[in-house]
Amino acid sequence: MRAGAAMVIGLFTLGLAAEGHDGGAAPPPEKVIALVAFPDLTLLDLVGPLQVLKSLPAPYRVIVVGAGREAVSTDSGLAVTPERTFAEVPQPFAIVVPGGPGSVAAMANPALQSYLRSAAPSSGRATCARGGSRTGSSSPPAASRPASTWRSLSPRG
Repeated sequence: MRAGAAMVIGLFTLGLAAEGHDGGAAPPPEKVIALVAFPDLTLLDLVGPLQVLKSLPAPYRVIVVGAGREAVSTDSGLAVTPERTFAEVPQPFAIVVPGGPGSVAAMANPALQSYLRSAAPSSGRATCARGGSRTGSSSPPAASRPASTWRSLSPRG
């Protein structure tokens, strides 16, 4: 896994773990972490966070969401099928947006833009892997930066 993506996932997971349950009788409400699927995303930018975040205990639940439930292609040729639609997960606890060559085209997708605009402010947590932040016009806080890959770095002299 790329170092930048691993750092984003690690910090994200530590923040979630710090919110632990106080041990009271009633279990905490489910906290859905939505990973956004769109055509031509970088598969590792989706699967890396998915693999790590799936290990979180209840009340966290990680799902892949998309405009529809149809399979979407990735930059590696494999297809990903969202588990839920944007409409089925209107206010997730957190949102993770992968990067990839399709992120520029995703900017023009009204369904994705609408979802990020409506879901990100209520989630309180939005993160991206690599260039995923380019898909959301509700940009992350100024202190946040997407992780990067070797392909997007300038060559060293």
